[in-house]
Amino acid sequence: MTNNEKNMKKKKRKNKTSLQDFLVVGVIIVAIILAYLLLNQSNDQKIKINVIRITAPNCQNCLDTSKIMQGILKSEKDLIVSSEKKISADSDEGRKITEKYKISRVPAIVIFSNKIDKVNVIQGLFKIENNVAIFEKAVPYLDLQSGEVKGIVKISQISKDCKECPKPSQIEGAFKRLGVVTDSNVETIDVNSDKAKKIFNETKVKFYPMFLISKEIEEYWWVMPQLSHSLGKIKEGYFLKSPLPPYFDKDGIKRGLVKLTIIYNKSCSDCFNMSSFKSALERAGIFIANEQLVDVSSLYGKSLIKKYNISKIPSLIISKDIIEYTPILKELNNTGTFEKDGNYVLRNLGNVRGFQKINASLY
Repeated sequence: MTNNEKNMKKKKRKNKTSLQDFLVVGVIIVAIILAYLLLNQSNDQKIKINVIRITAPNCQNCLDTSKIMQGILKSEKDLIVSSEKKISADSDEGRKITEKYKISRVPAIVIFSNKIDKVNVIQGLFKIENNVAIFEKAVPYLDLQSGEVKGIVKISQISKDCKECPKPSQIEGAFKRLGVVTDSNVETIDVNSDKAKKIFNETKVKFYPMFLISKEIEEYWWVMPQLSHSLGKIKEGYFLKSPLPPYFDKDGIKRGLVKLTIIYNKSCSDCFNMSSFKSALERAGIFIANEQLVDVSSLYGKSLIKKYNISKIPSLIISKDIIEYTPILKELNNTGTFEKDGNYVLRNLGNVRGFQKINASLY
């Protein structure tokens, strides 16, 4: 190969390398430009907000608005909190803000943003005008005009000694799960007192325990729509229209004491354990007053199999008092039958294993 040919080859290789370098650099530049454009586009889509949380002075039961903000930020991924501060309603700044935006109750949240109308989660919850969103629906809250804390619900009961009957603590627990704050002091009104008789006469209720709920429940705007069908109105507030079992009816008979009869084969170690179904009933609020185990080979067991035409064991018979527990009746209809005598017979647990087929006609 001549020197000229060698020089030409080196030149071509150099030109090729230069071209490759140029292409690589070009790709890098394009990538940088695209990344810049995407980053700017992403930032344009972000919504920057400034937040002021106004607290209620000396109100331990008032709502913690930080939970509201956490919920908003979790729902709206495009929000960026540029600044956030917490001030008391009785501070100079707190008074200026509440006066300027006509805030009548605290805790409250004030959010500032020029894109506030694009924050979907606050629509309906916040009052929005002129790039400002105001949340003043916290419960419990301090009424700035009266200085009173509102939204603490008081529960009273009309009852007498009854260890099986539902307690106010059960109502409190249900309310707590709904976010309702209750007064720890519960008034118990004797069923034979003049006050109780007056309430019975006003409401036409013929059972006890009877539970009374103060007007403060009206403050819970997210709860009342769920409870309205269950509540009756009286002068002092509300009452539960239906009894919570177990309870005493107008004749003084205790209703809702459920008895279980389990028919099983004591020689079957692999059979389904009905105690798990019993536990499920108790978790659903069913009061199990009595449980009876009956062997399939006993005279009583055979009579029950024949009477109810039972085809699988173990089997469960629930006394007619189960009818008092209306929320669970739909589910029970899916797994068994209500008999003419009012008792319920469990017949089908779907794919659950551990049942023996039997022929009722042989018993």
